Amino acid sequence: MKNIIISTLILLLGLPLSAAEAMNILLIPSSLSQAYLPQALPPLSQDSRQFELLYSQWLFDTHTSSFSWRGAHRLLQARFLQSGGIEVRGEQPTDEPAALTDYLSAALYYGRWLDWQNWHFHGGANILYERLWYASSFGIAADFSFSRALSENLSLGGGLLHLGKMNTLDDDPTPLPMRAFGGLDYSYDILSMSVYGLLNRDGEPGAVIHSSFKLVNAAKLNASYATFEKAFMAGADIIVKEWTLAFGFVYFQENLQSPLLFSVQR
Repeated sequence: MKNIIISTLILLLGLPLSAAEAMNILLIPSSLSQAYLPQALPPLSQDSRQFELLYSQWLFDTHTSSFSWRGAHRLLQARFLQSGGIEVRGEQPTDEPAALTDYLSAALYYGRWLDWQNWHFHGGANILYERLWYASSFGIAADFSFSRALSENLSLGGGLLHLGKMNTLDDDPTPLPMRAFGGLDYSYDILSMSVYGLLNRDGEPGAVIHSSFKLVNAAKLNASYATFEKAFMAGADIIVKEWTLAFGFVYFQENLQSPLLFSVQR
């Protein structure tokens, strides 16, 4: 069986757009499930193949796109981010910029899963590229994670994300948004919940809480809260025969614009 997903994410997540902040392309979710749980990796796809296209448009003329192919225990993904209208200025202050340029970054990812008894292991790596004005840089970032079923309804998981380094871009290398995470997943009948703790590269703690509620066989409600982004996200999945229509929105406590998310899956 083949699955095709075409997703459009508009003004997604309000992530920092400055090239000096971090390699933001690593924070771009590849699906709505990753938007609800940012540390989540794509679900196992043992008995089917799945193809996904994603496009998003953010504030400040920032566009992202991704291509994903998932097979039995394998994931191949390419992601691209471009932010335009960046002003180039010299040391002397002027009313008008000397020029305008774009920031471009790309990530090519390959990952694999391994099952052993009640354990599931995942490992993968990104080859990274970025360009700003006349400077460019390459790098690599690796992900490692695990999950284990504790009972029929409860499982635990954890891992390390975005471990690696970029070459120097102009004067300094762009830092990677490294994170460590661990938590629990619980499901019973029509209710599912996930609670994860996170640490960023500076040792700052955070948390993500996610819940989903299945109304009927053809509909499911989702909600999550992320402390790093100070954002609440809610949405719904509607199943029509072989199609799943999913949508959601993000509300930021810091009065940022509320992004809308939409996805179609078959």
